[in-house]
Amino acid sequence: MEFNPFEVAGFRCPLDSSELRFRPKKWEIYQTIDDKWDGERLATNCIFLRKNTIANDRWGVDFESIDRNHALFYRYTWPELPLIIDTSSVYLMYGGIFSFYFQDQIRFDSDCSDQMCAGAILISRLSDADTSLLLREDFIFSEENSYLGPCYPTQGAGSIELEEMIYKITFQPDVANQEQTFSPNDFALPQTF
Repeated sequence: MEFNPFEVAGFRCPLDSSELRFRPKKWEIYQTIDDKWDGERLATNCIFLRKNTIANDRWGVDFESIDRNHALFYRYTWPELPLIIDTSSVYLMYGGIFSFYFQDQIRFDSDCSDQMCAGAILISRLSDADTSLLLREDFIFSEENSYLGPCYPTQGAGSIELEEMIYKITFQPDVANQEQTFSPNDFALPQTF
């Protein structure tokens, strides 16, 4: 279940319904006022995709449709969630944001909301016979490692459901855009290892 190549669907933006735009079928792409994944959505933009001829006609977020002063979120929305996680396995989650075209445009510091400018957020529900709790795990991209491939073991008891999977990207607001679209590489649901 990879993020790229996108399976796209056409839609009409409420801010400008005169033109047919495209967005991914399995992912919600949005920005928030406070740059937190669960914050109030920005209502001033309508994020859409377009093909990038430099990147082999891959679908990518059109930079003109986002506010570069706010983080960009990719939230998985397909029916596979919640995903039942085997309680005695090791899972591999992978996703990348590396590109020669926009590497210098991404913030890799921690001076952002939630102390993460670029990375992935997993929210799981752990349950047993008596309790149920939500667990948030952050996986942070860095300049040296802009491709996530962390392995994480499960808890070994009760049940685990992956409820949310969100990628967060914060851009440098003052760097000139060279490519006009942003296409992450192979965001995917966790798989057993």
